[in-house]
Amino acid sequence: MKSPPRFARLCLKLLVRDYEHEALIGDFDELYKNYAHDFGLLRANLWYWGQICLAVPAIIRNSIFWSIFMFKNYFKVAFRNIKKNKFYSFVNILGLAIGLACCFLIF
Repeated sequence: MKSPPRFARLCLKLLVRDYEHEALIGDFDELYKNYAHDFGLLRANLWYWGQICLAVPAIIRNSIFWSIFMFKNYFKVAFRNIKKNKFYSFVNILGLAIGLACCFLIF
């Protein structure tokens, strides 16, 4: 039996993280084979491409959501550490500011 379209699998592989890739490709391949057996290769290929096109917006939306969520979490942790270690944070931020100012002056 023929395998799913290679370019569609490559597109999905590029969009999905490595640890999710194998499970998702495996599920899609299994459903593709069942669909090809029941309805033929042409409809199975169209179904596969349709599923890839439907999955892309969800994958991108999910990626953006979790990126924003983690960025927000990093800020919370940073502000908690600044509040907890005030002197140490002041020295680090002052050193960073002086270093950036020197860099800009040299540039």
